[in-house]
Amino acid sequence: MNRMAIVAGLVFVLSIANPGVPAAGQDVTVTTARRVHPVLIRNEAGALLQIVVDVQRDTDLRLQAMHFALDGTDDVSDLESLGLFSTGARQDFATTTPFGKPTGAAKTFALRGDLPLRPGKNVFWLSCRLKPTANLSHRVRAVCTSIETAAGKVPAKELTPAIRQRIGVALRKHQDDGVHTYRIPALTTTPKGTLLCVYDMRRRKGRDLQEDIDIGLSRSTDGGRTWEPARVIMDMGKYGGLPEEQNGCSDPGIIVDRKTGAIFCFAVWMHGNPGKHQWTGDGSAPGYEIGKAAQILMVTSNDDGRTWTKPVNLTRKLKPAAWWLFAPSPQQGIHLADGTLVMPVQGRDAKGVEFSTIMTSGDHGATWTVGTPAYRGGSECQAVQLGDGSLMLNMRNERERFRAVFVTRDLGKSWQPHATNRKTLIEPNCNGSLLRVDYVEAGAKKHLLLFSNPHTQKGRTHQTIQVSFDDGRTWPTSHHLLLDEGRGAGYPSLTRVDERHIGIVYEGSQAHLVFERIPLTELLRSPAQSAVPGLLKREVSREGIAYLQKLRKRTPFGTNDFNLKALRAGMGSRRLPTVKGVKLIKVKIGTMNGEWLLAPGADPDVRLLYLHGGGFVSGSGGYYLAQAAHVSAAAKCAVLLPDYRLAPEHRFPAGLDDCVLAHQWMVANGPAGPKPARATFVAGDSAGGNLTLATLLALRDRKMKLPAGGIAISPTTDLTLASESLKTVYDPILSAKTMPVFRDLYLGKTDPRNPLASPVFGNYRGLPPLLIQAGEHEMLRDDSIRVARKARANGIAVTLEIWPGMFHVFQSHEPLLPEAREAINHIAEFMRSSLPRK
Repeated sequence: MNRMAIVAGLVFVLSIANPGVPAAGQDVTVTTARRVHPVLIRNEAGALLQIVVDVQRDTDLRLQAMHFALDGTDDVSDLESLGLFSTGARQDFATTTPFGKPTGAAKTFALRGDLPLRPGKNVFWLSCRLKPTANLSHRVRAVCTSIETAAGKVPAKELTPAIRQRIGVALRKHQDDGVHTYRIPALTTTPKGTLLCVYDMRRRKGRDLQEDIDIGLSRSTDGGRTWEPARVIMDMGKYGGLPEEQNGCSDPGIIVDRKTGAIFCFAVWMHGNPGKHQWTGDGSAPGYEIGKAAQILMVTSNDDGRTWTKPVNLTRKLKPAAWWLFAPSPQQGIHLADGTLVMPVQGRDAKGVEFSTIMTSGDHGATWTVGTPAYRGGSECQAVQLGDGSLMLNMRNERERFRAVFVTRDLGKSWQPHATNRKTLIEPNCNGSLLRVDYVEAGAKKHLLLFSNPHTQKGRTHQTIQVSFDDGRTWPTSHHLLLDEGRGAGYPSLTRVDERHIGIVYEGSQAHLVFERIPLTELLRSPAQSAVPGLLKREVSREGIAYLQKLRKRTPFGTNDFNLKALRAGMGSRRLPTVKGVKLIKVKIGTMNGEWLLAPGADPDVRLLYLHGGGFVSGSGGYYLAQAAHVSAAAKCAVLLPDYRLAPEHRFPAGLDDCVLAHQWMVANGPAGPKPARATFVAGDSAGGNLTLATLLALRDRKMKLPAGGIAISPTTDLTLASESLKTVYDPILSAKTMPVFRDLYLGKTDPRNPLASPVFGNYRGLPPLLIQAGEHEMLRDDSIRVARKARANGIAVTLEIWPGMFHVFQSHEPLLPEAREAINHIAEFMRSSLPRK
């Protein structure tokens, strides 16, 4: 096989099949999925696995048992018990309807009961209860092997095989100690290694000030494994004769003097002003008067957090009279090498506009100096010292959905915007945490920055830790660690637990306050070793290993020159199907040529629009006939292959407009002529993967009928070429040098940030479910990861599959590679699960 044939065969393709659905004629299918979130010590129930039993017609079936294995669980003895719950047709976890009785933990087990299965989707959840001694370094994974009915067993198929859930601690839960809500944590580590977490104890309800809120503290002396009973360290009681709900304290910040061991905790106190809030209107006012201006209080501990002084009011010492508010930022401060204490703070200036800054102490906390506002529009913030000695302040931005980042070289007297300011770190307007970590690698002293927040621009979901190795200039996606994809309230706080671990407390989906301990080695892994999001847990086949080695002996296309004529010749040929009995029907879609393909048994009313690859400048539907045949046979669907217009003769958006037209035509026309489709899907690879996502966005925006699902294989999603893998991953198929050429030929003068040109910048709300597949060893891998993360952040159901050992559009190598066949089956399973009910 010559080099061009390899390029043409690998660079762009699709396939579809169904490994998880029983053979035709059976009435029940079973699929399982996991969500990314920790399972927690102290929770009575922790969701491990969702099981969906899909009954395809009216039957009298009754569920009698489900069979499970704890494959991938580090230590079965971490688990106390396991139970199964039915939620009917509801997708979310609930424990109101148990199925059978709970069982003790074992490597394999069955849960038995008796429940009728209704037509449609019957949703179940496997849940676990952890032992108090469960190891925080371990993970848990459960597998459903089959379900059992009177008609026999039905095997279950996994949709998310790679996920193993971390073990954490439900540090504070609803109604712990009779408290309604716990919020706003700030975590620190003392010189003795004790973990201290301060937080709001919102006694009556979940709302902010003004309300009955005290400052609580949890303390751990064993690295977060166990925690002492919560204690109250700041409570203004019924000060001034007003009730406790008019004497609330909130938003604690904490700092440790590492030389003296003194610990200072600050909070904001409101007196009176019922129904008001310090951040709005006259909830706080200029001046110092208690009852008009919110006050900043401080308590101190000199015995490692065991006992605390009574509150001291610092308002007159710290707050300029003209400011409307001065308050701590709810995070931990830092102790510089010269002994200076740096505490992040926030407030409202003389015009009532919110701001962020720092206050510093050079005398071990005896006095404090407040800096000038770093950014008006900022609020909650945290500071770190960079390698050059300057201080970086990372701030919640109340104006936009990007973090504000400023730097000072004079302890807050003056500030300059950082290169990433208001354009790099996304946020949903929520507190975030920034931490510097010093470490030694191969004998050399190094440091990194960690940043954590809900990694989305809408809704507080996807709690993530990011790593920067260059003082915050870049935050490579290869070092993003997703902790909890569910909806919580955010507000993470990071600390160094010990030399080997990072600790984090955040407001998660599984408890009001969640503690997790992360090995530093996991955060340090190089991009090649890093836990790539979506990476499937499977061994690379012998065929896959051998073929990748063969590819790496060749020169990737475009390394030395870009030969468009040769590329078009290679991808313009016609490759006939090897599947027997395939029907081919040529059609006209307006002035555009197209071709239907139907494998034996394909349903002509289930239609897949497949958009070929070729870098927007080459390729044809005829080149994909062989692949379309495997797709059609596996998914039992008709495949339409359009020859959309190519660049540079027809630049953006000509090809996209053709794809939109093709889908609109396919909705009303089938292989036998005019007839409405039962269901449609859009799929494509590489450039065709880009067009797949862009077509979905365009159909929605133009208020046209949307397909039941979208399938993007090795898609190009960012034509600004910003993905980290373009720089770090060696692609044996294509040289990274080709990407600017493809882009310029396609876009001309069009801004590459246009969402229809670079779908990673799109808004995915209202789109159907997506399946995205890519190879581990392709330069566009991060394009897939980033667009999956974006779509999930917009609330779209996304299945992301990164295939170990695979390369760009490896699916084109069916039947040579077992991975190609299996990936095609996954696509078919996705299609089947997305079909509307008859």
